[in-house]
Amino acid sequence: MNIKRLAVGVLVAIFVAVPAVHAFAFGPDRTTYTCNSSGQCVGADHVQFNSFTNNPVYGDERNFLTVRDADAGTNTYTDNMALTAGKTYVIRFYVHNNAQQDLSGVNNYVAHNTAVRVAMPSEVNGSGQVTGYISASNAGPGSVFDDFTFTSGSKLDLQYVAGSAKIRTNGQTDVTISDAIVGAGAPVGFSSQNGDWPGCFDFSGWVTLQVKAVAPPTPTPTPVTPAKTTPKALPNTGAGDVVGIFAGASAAGTAAHMAITARRNRR
Repeated sequence: MNIKRLAVGVLVAIFVAVPAVHAFAFGPDRTTYTCNSSGQCVGADHVQFNSFTNNPVYGDERNFLTVRDADAGTNTYTDNMALTAGKTYVIRFYVHNNAQQDLSGVNNYVAHNTAVRVAMPSEVNGSGQVTGYISASNAGPGSVFDDFTFTSGSKLDLQYVAGSAKIRTNGQTDVTISDAIVGAGAPVGFSSQNGDWPGCFDFSGWVTLQVKAVAPPTPTPTPVTPAKTTPKALPNTGAGDVVGIFAGASAAGTAAHMAITARRNRR
């Protein structure tokens, strides 16, 4: 496999970051491959993705999913990222089919129906894991995965930036791929998104996408309107009414007195 071309190619010029620390949260368990001190790298006898542990350019390919602040340099990719509300982050895949090109048979080293996918939480409150998958219909294992961690001191929504997913290889430069990368998976390929990805270092590449951390809206309290009450009517005690009350009482008293006097006179 030709390392020299990759080492001087456009990929090195753009992406040279190798994460210093990794939690080794990748899988599944699979056969791994190494390059010797002379730079000879003997790969797999079948289609298999990201299994070199000492890629001369990238390092451990099993750690293929990393992240950086979009405002930071391309040498800042990491496996642990603290989120800040309003900031955008770049998630990056490294993709390499480890199959040897000298395999017997026609195109036995070419992966078919290759796809990439990201599974991420809709919100982060404390910590949240983001997992990336690379798969092909004729690969063994059929799918490999790796993850990294977002952290946050408060609840933040995590939103995919639509249209941000792109691919870069020696055959295509920053070509937009399907937003299905955050759903069922986006088809990718070395020269086009036809799913075909040949083996060898010369055909390795990168897929990136962006996500944004957004503070959830603050709930607006619903104003409480006091219930309306109708005051009870009080008796009218104005000056005129008081006089009327006393006048009525006096008349009633006079009538009673006259009735008693009349009864006495009849006796």
